[in-house]
Amino acid sequence: MIKRTLVKSIQKMGLYKYWVAFREDYYPTADMQRMRIFYAQFVKPDSVCFDIGANMGSRIAAFRALKANVVAVEPQKLCVQFLKQRFGKEVKIVAKGVGSQLGWLNFYVSDESLLSSFSTEWIANIKQKFAHHNWEQVEQVEMTTLDALIAEYGVPDFVKIDVEGYELEVLQGLSQGVKALSFEYAYAEQKQKVLDCLRVLHRLMPNATYNYSPGETFEFKLSPWCSYENLLQHFESPDFAKKTMGDIYVLNGA
Repeated sequence: MIKRTLVKSIQKMGLYKYWVAFREDYYPTADMQRMRIFYAQFVKPDSVCFDIGANMGSRIAAFRALKANVVAVEPQKLCVQFLKQRFGKEVKIVAKGVGSQLGWLNFYVSDESLLSSFSTEWIANIKQKFAHHNWEQVEQVEMTTLDALIAEYGVPDFVKIDVEGYELEVLQGLSQGVKALSFEYAYAEQKQKVLDCLRVLHRLMPNATYNYSPGETFEFKLSPWCSYENLLQHFESPDFAKKTMGDIYVLNGA
């Protein structure tokens, strides 16, 4: 009861994100520790990690705890400001969006930073579910691509993509395989786009293996990892459909 009251008070004062950051950095919970252990399968000391859609930096904190070098890409001004305050020069922060090509795009800013997106289709699909939020602010955002980031920072050991319905466009800006990658899926809202993402990755990395982790469980559902063809079969199963969102992971076998 006391803990809930404290959290509510912190939220009302607008300090919740700072409290979470402090806890992640100095007093990680069991869930935060589980996240670090999970990502340690891909991230080693001095690994290069791209965090595409960094938001407030929870994944950055995990990667930095594993001694990785992080390039964080985030288009939201408030998030970028917070990331710079939190991580300083420890992390390379790129204040841009990531898509299929260079240029500028409209970015639809929500009153909840986790719901901001470049994708009007995705917003339309979730608007009823999140009717108490709005996307009234529209900003022009400079876009980069994964290829451009690789040209500047080198080939990453791990790429995490979480861009609220814009994952396909991010992957369309990649022309080579990478060692390991994850992207968020939303089965109910964008089933076809998830399949399109998988086709792009299969073309780039034909020998890759796949797995997925529902929600924020940080647990793989498949053992062993499976092929592209087997994942497509699993994707159509009722069991997968029950896991409405999560992250798909790809290991390059080349």
